[in-house]
Amino acid sequence: MKRENRVLKHQEFDAIIQSTPYVRSQHYVIHYRQNVANKARIGISVSKKNGNAVTRNRIKRQVRAMIAGGYDLSKSIDVIIIATGNHRSNFALDAVSRIGISVSKRNGGAVTRNRIKRQIRAMIAGGYDLKQSFDIIIIVRSSYHPEQFHEEETELFSSLSKIGEKH
Repeated sequence: MKRENRVLKHQEFDAIIQSTPYVRSQHYVIHYRQNVANKARIGISVSKKNGNAVTRNRIKRQVRAMIAGGYDLSKSIDVIIIATGNHRSNFALDAVSRIGISVSKRNGGAVTRNRIKRQIRAMIAGGYDLKQSFDIIIIVRSSYHPEQFHEEETELFSSLSKIGEKH
């Protein structure tokens, strides 16, 4: 989000929160008011009840990503989004999987290894639904062939679908 689309000053946060209507949901309280600019300004507040600084910053990044993904910033409105204390325990933050990719030097030089990593990221982004909360490390063996992309993709999805079956 660009700086011009953010509410930055503490006084502005307070003014918007104190004197405006709000909408409440399970995880958020959203205060809003009209502004004179021809652009939306958004402020995000996350309480310490949600966890430590790392967790709070992660929540803020996710909220920003949601806004970037579908909110019209051309509206003339100021919005303050407050993540409530129950955000951490119930929200999809706990259901986010993280994926690490390790490619050995046996697979080739840096260019080849980076190509393999890009292919695997593309496979995952293109078709694998990360519904469960797992940290996944994919170790690419030297038998991986970047030229056989579709066969490798099928094998990867087959392996990823088995995650969680033993739990």
